[in-house]
Amino acid sequence: MATNEYVWYDGMDCFAGADGSLLKNAWGQYQGRWVYAGADYQLYYDGIYQIGSEYYLFEDFFLYTLGGEYENYYVTNGSGVLYRNKWYVDTTGEPNGVGWAYYGSDGRRIYNGTKKIGGSWYYFSNGIMLADEFIN
Repeated sequence: MATNEYVWYDGMDCFAGADGSLLKNAWGQYQGRWVYAGADYQLYYDGIYQIGSEYYLFEDFFLYTLGGEYENYYVTNGSGVLYRNKWYVDTTGEPNGVGWAYYGSDGRRIYNGTKKIGGSWYYFSNGIMLADEFIN
């Protein structure tokens, strides 16, 4: 019996838990990294998925828990929760420079143009909010 490992079942990538049963709407751990199986027993793969009230980012079946920015579009905290409707200070300087970034309701970083946030308008260039800048 397979336990705590990937299994191929009914044409899907699934995960057998500690007792050997397939995970369903549940978290599991494989080699110290988190995986999640949905209602159909299939593991979540690459992408963003809502689990409860939060959104999570998965890459190659694993929860993205490194924190920080992912592919210049998304930011997760150390628990893998996607930043949504949230400001974030980008201190890396790469690729967009140092400054304030904002992640919208879909979790994507606002890159260029104006955006109304909390009743105020902000201008973004290359993913960073511009401040004390003259915009022609």
